[in-house]
Amino acid sequence: MKKIQRIIQAKKYRLLSASFILLLLSSRISDAAIVTSGFYVGGGIQHVSAEYGLTRHFNGSPLTPSDVRNTDHSSQWQTPQLAIGYQHLFGRFYLGAEGTKSFYTDRLHGAHTQQIFQSTVVTYGSDVRYSNPFALDMLIGWAITPSAVIYARAGLSYTALRSDFNLTYLYMGKQYTQETDSLRGNRIGKDLGVGAIYQLSPHLMLQADYKMTFYGQMHYSDMQPSIANDAPSRKTVTLKTQTANVNLVYTFS
Repeated sequence: MKKIQRIIQAKKYRLLSASFILLLLSSRISDAAIVTSGFYVGGGIQHVSAEYGLTRHFNGSPLTPSDVRNTDHSSQWQTPQLAIGYQHLFGRFYLGAEGTKSFYTDRLHGAHTQQIFQSTVVTYGSDVRYSNPFALDMLIGWAITPSAVIYARAGLSYTALRSDFNLTYLYMGKQYTQETDSLRGNRIGKDLGVGAIYQLSPHLMLQADYKMTFYGQMHYSDMQPSIANDAPSRKTVTLKTQTANVNLVYTFS
């Protein structure tokens, strides 16, 4: 039930961003406020949806199956966001560059439990934290009216990430730790998204967009042997985020 509620909530925020863009496409906005070239700065609210998964590859004893994937886990929340950028109009063609900074630290935790024998239960646990992403994106779009622009965005996001893994087994009522491992470092992800801006007044602009960031596969550097038979295991983590953003922007043009 909670998973269904998370999916519904994520779709709701995507629908809000899409509705804003469709409204601009279908409306006839007055020419009183015109989108102009120049620098801008702003801030607003960001809704974040994150998905994380871990796969453990192992060739070894029956106590540790060959390939186990932890149940993917996800979370959603709202956070403030700052944006600074530059935009330029070449006729109706829109070109911009924007840097955004989010302020949050997210922690996701999941576990996969599997019964190997009647008296033995194995638990694979994973924990991931990532914080304070910074993004730099290019914006390419089209002015559909003098006051409104729709655009596509693409670029890179940077985040600090930490992932911890542990494998324990319960045998005859007693718990044993068989394997632990950690991954720490900075990651760069690829951004893809769409958005729209609407000039409210000569110096105020409303911006809304939707963006996906793919951090790709990350491999644990430590090929730590298993206590069971000294065979190494390889662990791979994946991280993807989706954001819906609404900003109020001040333009210096």
